[in-house]
Amino acid sequence: MHRFMRDQDKGHFAVNFLHVLLSVFLLFSLMFTYQVVQPASPQVGTPIFDFPENKLWMEATMATYVILCAQVILQLAFSLYSLTVLFPSKQKTPVPSYSFQ
Repeated sequence: MHRFMRDQDKGHFAVNFLHVLLSVFLLFSLMFTYQVVQPASPQVGTPIFDFPENKLWMEATMATYVILCAQVILQLAFSLYSLTVLFPSKQKTPVPSYSFQ
């Protein structure tokens, strides 16, 4: 969408740059929202051997879902912006007045 808008010479450079910057920031920040947990199972005891089911897992936190929702909202907002820039609303032609001055 960015390239198409640039080829059409439409849209504002700052909006496109901020969209890319915020998207990269949100995707980068996702790496820091997971926490290490041990798998929850009622049959977990003290492991004698290092089986895969005894390994620690990465689990999403609430911040992960908040960032993902923010990313979706950002993408929807930019899509709406780009559609309104590429396809502007038609300007109504004024109806001439028949009053004599």
